[in-house]
This record gives sequence, C-alpha cells and structure tokens, in this order.
Amino acid sequence: MRAGSLVVGAFLLIIGFIVFLSGYLSVQQYQTSLGQLATYLSSNAQAQYNQGIAEAIAGGILGFIGFAVCIYGAAASPQKTYYQKQATPRNLAPPPLNIQTTLTPPILAHQKAAEQRVLRIIEVQRQIIGLRQSQFHKFSVPAGLSGAVLKGSVQVSGGSRNDIEVLVMAESDFPKWKNGQQVFAYYKSELAISGEINVSLPPGGSYYLVFNNYFSGFVSKEISAQIDLFYMLE
Repeated sequence: MRAGSLVVGAFLLIIGFIVFLSGYLSVQQYQTSLGQLATYLSSNAQAQYNQGIAEAIAGGILGFIGFAVCIYGAAASPQKTYYQKQATPRNLAPPPLNIQTTLTPPILAHQKAAEQRVLRIIEVQRQIIGLRQSQFHKFSVPAGLSGAVLKGSVQVSGGSRNDIEVLVMAESDFPKWKNGQQVFAYYKSELAISGEINVSLPPGGSYYLVFNNYFSGFVSKEISAQIDLFYMLE
C-alpha cells in the first residue's frame, strides 16, 4: 500500500511536470521579451494562449498532488529494525532456570512427629474445702516430655470475699509448706475469687496442686475447677 503510494505520486508528479511544461511553452511564444502579452493576438492565438495557461495551471496542480502523495508514501514507510543474533559459546551451558522449589524432607522410620497430649489433673464441681483446711492433688511430669504446661480455671464461692489460694509446688517442697516454711512455688495465686492457671513445669518430677483455705478461720469455701497438663510427646 505504501509502496503503491510512492509509485502513483511519482507518476502524477511526472505527468504534471510534462503538462506544466507544455502549457508554459505555449504561453511563452505569445509573450514579448519584456514578459508582457503581445498587443495584437488573433482569436485563434488567444485561444491557444488561454489553453496554455490552463495547461500550466493543471500541470502545476497535478504535480503538487503527485509531490504530496510521494511525501505521504515516504513518511508512512515502515522502519525496518535489524537484530543481530548473539552468538552462543558452544562450550558454555545455558543459564539455569529461575525456578524456586520447596522440598519437604521425608520423615525417616526412626523419626516421629511430635504430638500434643492432654492429661486431666483435676475436675471438680462445687467441692467444699473446710475452714483452716487445704486440698491437694499430686501429679507427675515424666522425663522425656517437652513443653509441659499446666492450664485451667478455678471458680470460688463462700464467705464475704469468695477467695482461696492456689499453689503449684514441687513434691520435695510440699512437706515444708505444710510445716509453715517458706518454699518456692511455680504458681501462687494469692487470695483470688477466680482465675486462670497457666504455668510451665520441668519434666522428670512430681508436683502438688494445692487449694488452700487455711487462712480462713470462720468460713468454708466451695470450688469448681478444671485443670489439665498439656505436653508434647516426641
């Protein structure tokens, strides 16, 4: 299409030039050396003169159109882009693909995935603890366990403040505590109406969970509790 425009434009330009030249020469022979029209022209000569003028004008217009078509065809011609093929060395391996793969190693026969276990330590509803008394529960965390955590909740009612003391201590410290000595407690609630227990315990030991109402000399307490031992078995 664009190459055809160039051919048509060139053809029109040539034809226009020929027509213009023919008209121009016809007009020239009726002009004086001063460029003025001869004073006396016959009717036939006047007609030829006018025809020359028309041919010159038509040739100029035709040549202008041909020139414009040529300009359009040249401007619309597509630009060719040449790409140089890059040589690939024969002795070099192609670049690795950018692929990210996540591999999950298989679990061997001697490997076992750790799983969480739950052991119920105590579950009581509306249990009475008398005045100046305590209630205790012994439990163990076997060696070889990991992530042992004692969790649970306690609700208390009775007396003006509905409070009780909850403690978690090692088995070796329990006799000392009963004799009124100061001992290390993994958990001590002070005097609480209710609360949540969440305490980590080392494996390979025995412990006591104590509900203490010894401080109250006049009122018994009623407790509801559910406490579990969570641990990972490897």
